[in-house]
Amino acid sequence: MASKEEILKDMRIEKRLSQKEVAKKLRIPQYKYSEIERGLNKPAVDEALKQVNNMRSTRSRPESGPDRVGKRKSD
Repeated sequence: MASKEEILKDMRIEKRLSQKEVAKKLRIPQYKYSEIERGLNKPAVDEALKQVNNMRSTRSRPESGPDRVGKRKSD
């Protein structure tokens, strides 16, 4: 079963949002949001999940190129 952190990251990527965009919505620095996704800030994961779930996807983001949000690597 996926951890909350993995679910959070998958939701963000599925909505084509960058860590910076989500961090801005949460009013925290991007590095703090990265810590949440890596499980280093457990209490903040639930709040981040709520926020990302409520955010709309970025439809204008291109499928490729320098503005592309990273995709999860296959194992």
